[in-house]
Amino acid sequence: MKEGYSQIRNEALAYAFSYMNLIEHWGSGIPRIISKVKAAGLQEPEFIGGEVDLRINIYRGQVRDNDHKNDLNKSKANLETQLIELIIRNPEMTHKMLSEELSVSAATIKRALTKLRQEGKVIRKGSNRKGKWIFTDKK
Repeated sequence: MKEGYSQIRNEALAYAFSYMNLIEHWGSGIPRIISKVKAAGLQEPEFIGGEVDLRINIYRGQVRDNDHKNDLNKSKANLETQLIELIIRNPEMTHKMLSEELSVSAATIKRALTKLRQEGKVIRKGSNRKGKWIFTDKK
């Protein structure tokens, strides 16, 4: 399967899909799945098959090696640095504005800002809508 050799289990269904142009080539799907998953930096999918079924487990968020973990830690530090730079430039920015500027989710911004607050690096003065961020310059 992984090499592109397919075994038709239900000929009627396979030919119906072929007739309706819902498949491209016999045996091309599994190698494409593997290549896309690896390109996303994830662990290779797990294939579990019996006589009449096939299950493919794709594990999201699992890294393949320690180098990738180090890259994630560096990107988190980079996000915090970018947040601080944006706060210094425009202290009135909201979570939504920050997330749009940095192209990350609002939840990611909230987590990063919570961490920066706990470390005493930033303070929020005023309300969420009309307040402003203050960078405290603590290292």
